[in-house]
Amino acid sequence: GSIGGVPFTDAEINSGDLREAVYAARGSARTDADRAIRMLQATPLAPSFGALFAGLSASGPVQAEVAMFLPIKDFERRVITVMANLDGVTLRTRQQPIEASDVRGTLWVRNREIQAPALAGRALGGRFDASIATTLLGGGNLRTRIDAQGSLQGAALAPIARMPANAGLAGATDWRGTLELERDADPKQPARGTVRLSSDLRGLASALPEPFAKTAEAARPLALSATFGGVNSPRIEGSLGRDVRALLQLHGSSGATPVERGIVTFGGATPDALPANAGLWLTGRLEAASLTKILDLQWSGPRDRKSTR
Repeated sequence: GSIGGVPFTDAEINSGDLREAVYAARGSARTDADRAIRMLQATPLAPSFGALFAGLSASGPVQAEVAMFLPIKDFERRVITVMANLDGVTLRTRQQPIEASDVRGTLWVRNREIQAPALAGRALGGRFDASIATTLLGGGNLRTRIDAQGSLQGAALAPIARMPANAGLAGATDWRGTLELERDADPKQPARGTVRLSSDLRGLASALPEPFAKTAEAARPLALSATFGGVNSPRIEGSLGRDVRALLQLHGSSGATPVERGIVTFGGATPDALPANAGLWLTGRLEAASLTKILDLQWSGPRDRKSTR
């Protein structure tokens, strides 16, 4: 038979207590990843995985084993366990123009908990390795952490980071990152999380104006931290080398300019507060800067120069 369009083999259903309507079911499935995700997105578990899961799509072969404990009269006690072997899967999200391809490894899902000790794939033109672990907090809340590391190509990063067309990003560099996501037991509460990324940028060249220009041989540490969740749009804190610090509030709606308001400091400490007014504010001191090179940057879409002060 099939569930949600996913065909199952070696399936069986039994009941240890017909009077109380308690059932157990198990089965195996080999299907396309997109069918499997759409099936899960249609289950009562879907809201507990957050908005990111709702916008996820996929393709590629998946072999899954599913086991379910279903007490019909007390359905909150249900337990659904899925073990999925990913064999070259591609993952995409509606929220970001990025995809992970050739993803391989084993993924376990038990109700709202997700575990994956070793995943590997390709993204941003390079290979990556990742692991996923979920910890049970008080009150039924969960914390899921993704640790990842890999390499990326400058040419693949430029459109994702909305860089100018003539940014001149070339070469490749290694990176490390984490995502920590907290989900309440109440699925109506939005997930909250923090993304942290770091790289020494060695191997990556940039033709951007100073102080963002660099040769491929030079190391210039980059650190980014983004928090999201609740009613606020994402907030990003970043540093580049020893002389550039930034604090940004992104727009919550699509189609708008990426930054709602923010401040970039040159040669100073990390800003401790966002500016009161909208736009991107620049402050600090530079040894040299070329306004001509800044104005010569070529963006793929229209930009509002009035928003930069």
